[in-house]
Amino acid sequence: MDSESNSGAVRLFVAVAINADAREELRRAQGELRGAVGMGVVKWVRPEQMHLTLRFLGNVRMEHVEELTGAMRKACESRPGFGVKAEGIGFFPQARSPRVIWAGVGSAGGELAELQAAVSAAAGPFTTEEAEEHFTGHLTLARVKSIRPEESRRLREVAEKMSGRVFGEWTVEGVEIIRSEMSSEGSRYSRVAEIRLAGGGEASGMSG
Repeated sequence: MDSESNSGAVRLFVAVAINADAREELRRAQGELRGAVGMGVVKWVRPEQMHLTLRFLGNVRMEHVEELTGAMRKACESRPGFGVKAEGIGFFPQARSPRVIWAGVGSAGGELAELQAAVSAAAGPFTTEEAEEHFTGHLTLARVKSIRPEESRRLREVAEKMSGRVFGEWTVEGVEIIRSEMSSEGSRYSRVAEIRLAGGGEASGMSG
């Protein structure tokens, strides 16, 4: 399934929401990083679209979404909420030739990695997308189109100055199943379902 044009399929991913304070701090970080590169070198992610992605699913048929939501509920409902921290800047695949600029996210006791593993396993039957071999909690700040060595060097220098900066701390209380739709203005996200941790309630139904 490689296109949402497939009849009855929706493009989905499972994610954790971030709070408004963290979004604002990450917007400021983007501003600082933006000064290191020329126009058109990088496509910056709008702060309101930032999510901590746990599992990308690709296209899932509509008739399987309810079953997918149930599987997510079983994976999450017995897990208590936990705190996470967004801190530092990183690059994929490497700093000298970056394709993605990101802010790291982690939890002190490893709860985030445990939640991601549970979500990934539960989502397995509903996707043909390969799971990450090694999960790195992160928020994508930008995607690099093309970059010159001197711009890459300046990006690294700015990132190093932010190495100890905390962009936000919040409590993870649930996960969201998000629909991604492509448009002429870029990706548009809408929440399909919210699954609460620790046996909380679930709000479902597609929203715009």
